[in-house]
Amino acid sequence: MISYRHVLPVEAGALADHLKRLPDDARATRFFCRYSDEAVDGYVRRIDWAHAIVIGAFEGGELRGVAEVAVAGSGGELSLTVEPGWQHRHIATELTRRVLQSARNQWLADICIRYLRGNTPIGRIAGAVAHHTHADEGELVSGVRIPVPTPASVWNELLDESAGWAGDMLDRAASVPGPRP
Repeated sequence: MISYRHVLPVEAGALADHLKRLPDDARATRFFCRYSDEAVDGYVRRIDWAHAIVIGAFEGGELRGVAEVAVAGSGGELSLTVEPGWQHRHIATELTRRVLQSARNQWLADICIRYLRGNTPIGRIAGAVAHHTHADEGELVSGVRIPVPTPASVWNELLDESAGWAGDMLDRAASVPGPRP
């Protein structure tokens, strides 16, 4: 079972492990260049957790996909990663929905999604949520306008987050070896 919830700063190691499990080409697509394991560790150490939205897809207690918005002012930039064994299961789509919902409830106005021209999966996701896309030296930049929060959007995020934590806890408990009651 896949559970979606915010990734906490104390789970930075799990985020680094997830990024290191990406194959070289996927890691290069995510960071727009080749990134060694040491560079990934440095990247994760530099995340400003107070000004970032990081939502993960967990299965069996392992982080398998991440949507991250690096917040700057009233906007931010969205990055997505899903490990190869978990792709084609709509995980990136659900991560995008949840991170945009969280961005909305934090009063962000605009999110951009930067991706390389050949990154068709991200292009499809960006095409579904963006109000415009333009080319910028070999990459595409899609802009997403974020509506203002409503009581319903805040409530929906709370319900999603609660369900994510409950699902993650049940999934972890089910994967612990030993006798069952």
